[in-house]
Amino acid sequence: MPDILMTREELNFRREFREFVNKEIVPLGLAEKQERDEIDFPTELVRILGQKGYFGMCLPEKYGGKNRELVYEVIKSEELAYVGPALSCPGCSTGWVGNAICEYGTEKQKQDYVIPIAQGLKVAAIAMTEPGAGSDINSYKTKAVLDKDFYTISGEKRFQVGGLGADFFLTFAITDSSRPALKGGLSAFLIDREMGIEVVEKFKMMGYHGAGVSHSIMKNIKVPEDNILGKEGDGMGVLDTILIWERLSTAAGAFGGARRCIDEAIKYSLEREAFGVTLSRIPTVYNMVADMIIKRDVIATMIIRGCRLVDKYGPKAMKEVAEAKYLAGEMGYEIADTALQVLGGIGYTNKYPIESYVRFVRLGRIASGTSEIMQYIVQRDTYKEVLGRKEG
Repeated sequence: MPDILMTREELNFRREFREFVNKEIVPLGLAEKQERDEIDFPTELVRILGQKGYFGMCLPEKYGGKNRELVYEVIKSEELAYVGPALSCPGCSTGWVGNAICEYGTEKQKQDYVIPIAQGLKVAAIAMTEPGAGSDINSYKTKAVLDKDFYTISGEKRFQVGGLGADFFLTFAITDSSRPALKGGLSAFLIDREMGIEVVEKFKMMGYHGAGVSHSIMKNIKVPEDNILGKEGDGMGVLDTILIWERLSTAAGAFGGARRCIDEAIKYSLEREAFGVTLSRIPTVYNMVADMIIKRDVIATMIIRGCRLVDKYGPKAMKEVAEAKYLAGEMGYEIADTALQVLGGIGYTNKYPIESYVRFVRLGRIASGTSEIMQYIVQRDTYKEVLGRKEG
């Protein structure tokens, strides 16, 4: 049934991109190589997406992008995740950085970074999380001190998707220790790898293999003053710009993985027989399938809603984005787990892709802000709205 929540152009893009992925990405076997830990990062994927114009999907045409709505980006994330658990974030995250540079960057930064991003010539990693500070941004330890024309930056970051394949890092550091990070103490920087970022650990993940997730350190590295993104104190604005895209793309990735699990479960239920009938005719099983389908459609609706609101209101739509991210993480994992249950014992082996998708989709409850953080954002913004109405 056609999706009435999407335009004809968006549906045509989904079909076009799906055909592209099946024709040019799937035959490369990147997902299988990632799962076997044969590659650290799917650089080939990034290059191909850039060459075909998919890497700058929502970036301005002036800088090589296509100036499309955010829904195009989440369609891309969803379709990549459907064919490979660790393809969606590497195939999308550099675009999130490009958008932040377009919002806050100088013309030179846009020329030096955004245009190569749109062409797939530069890969970005987001250096945000710290060993002692995940969602607690006020506890950041990484500092940047201005001395003449350079910032001296010291600190460490971890969980950078693409850290093993990135050309540069969008890095967040404290520039004013007298102020909380959330209230003007945080700034953002564009740091090229050769400026001194040192990767000290490649993480072996439960799932999400081959996404180049790393732990890096910066030891008094010198970064030109011109590489600050925006002004000192703009870090939270940059971070919100990144997170609102990242959370919707993460939600779409979990959704794409959940969709794949549903399709695998339905296919298996039509082939496997038990008690003289196929599994699809056993009430317990078809009720499980119905439950997965209902959850699938709820997630899809919330993601599209989030995209529309971000296009209209920007970071002001953070609550609705958090709702979509929360549901995709929680329900997406429920779907994956139920699909595994449909397959039974064989689903717990690597004979079918379900087990790798269960490990992948589980990350949706953690990455880009945990489910608990999403709940916090929803209640926080809800009370703000209610109190604002009363005061008005």
